[in-house]
Amino acid sequence: MFINGQLMRNGSRQILVTPTNLIVPAAVVALAFVAWVLLRLCRLSLQGLDEQAARLARVCLALWFAGLLVVTLGGRPHDASGGVYFNWIPFAAQSTAPATENLVNLLLFVPAGLLLGWVAPHASDARLLLSASAGALLLSSLIECMQAFTPLGTAGDITDVLLNTTGCIAASAVGISVRHVLARTLQRNHRRPAGTGSVHT
Repeated sequence: MFINGQLMRNGSRQILVTPTNLIVPAAVVALAFVAWVLLRLCRLSLQGLDEQAARLARVCLALWFAGLLVVTLGGRPHDASGGVYFNWIPFAAQSTAPATENLVNLLLFVPAGLLLGWVAPHASDARLLLSASAGALLLSSLIECMQAFTPLGTAGDITDVLLNTTGCIAASAVGISVRHVLARTLQRNHRRPAGTGSVHT
């Protein structure tokens, strides 16, 4: 997934130049916001406020989706030659791709995977993982095709689809584990006698 990048010619090869000086600060801010949201969701879950947590997760998921479209499809320069490029071989073009781009592609769908368990709190673990896998695969594939075959972009890469999907699945598994821990903690708190912990003199 070429994120506000620029294709430049080097002989017959196509090299992507990305503004890493902008990507890294933006990623730090985004990760800080995601961390705050997760802390808030955990607190709401520990208080048994599942509906409030679900509403917050859905709002944040909508914000992530809007940001995803802006980052991947908005304001991207075009190749002057008008060529269309799509790499169908996984990791074949990674020798010319900056490491930052691969890392961003891996993390790009992580927020969606983390939020999924709160968005659908009553879904089974298997259904959540299946939704994360299928959703990330379809959405990432659609974005790559739009980048390659429409005026919204200049190139697509199957590697980006794999990185996006892997990040979403891993994040979904982490989110499921966190929710299980929170549920067990909430159950223990409810089973604890009201007077537990008080000191009698």
